[in-house]
Amino acid sequence: MISKRIENLTQDLLDSFNANTIPVNIVDIVEKHGIEIIEDDLGENVTGLLAIDGEKSIIGVSKIENSNKNRERFTIAHEFGHYILHKDQSNFFVDSNFKIMFRDQTSSQGIDINEIQANAFAAAILMPRSLLITKIKELNLDLSEDDTIKKIAEEFGVSITAMSYRISNLGIV
Repeated sequence: MISKRIENLTQDLLDSFNANTIPVNIVDIVEKHGIEIIEDDLGENVTGLLAIDGEKSIIGVSKIENSNKNRERFTIAHEFGHYILHKDQSNFFVDSNFKIMFRDQTSSQGIDINEIQANAFAAAILMPRSLLITKIKELNLDLSEDDTIKKIAEEFGVSITAMSYRISNLGIV
């Protein structure tokens, strides 16, 4: 199953970088993989991109005034997911030496398997199952209360929406 593979893969990455902390330092993990992160104007409706040119890889994050750090973290994790899961797929090549992947408005629509996988990867690495369950038990949180989801989302450095989906997808509620 794809989701189990992604869960195991992200946990292995977190373990290998000794990054089982809340919030997960996604920037550190990405940079330790030799991937440069650049903030820039990526154009309308594009929040992030992954560019791979031989040995050099760059994650671009849209530079927006008053940007949401949680969204930036998710975008970085999403693009890192493309790097880990899809970097060898030929359908992303723009030319023979350069391939590029965008995170845009279609990324969250659930219609492209690569986008679904990258979103699952981002959720799993930013909100690791084991850390999430431990935190919920440790704080004796009642997940039926809206303030609880907000509180735990803030601790993990993700949006309330992302946390709600993650908790639901894991079947914790």
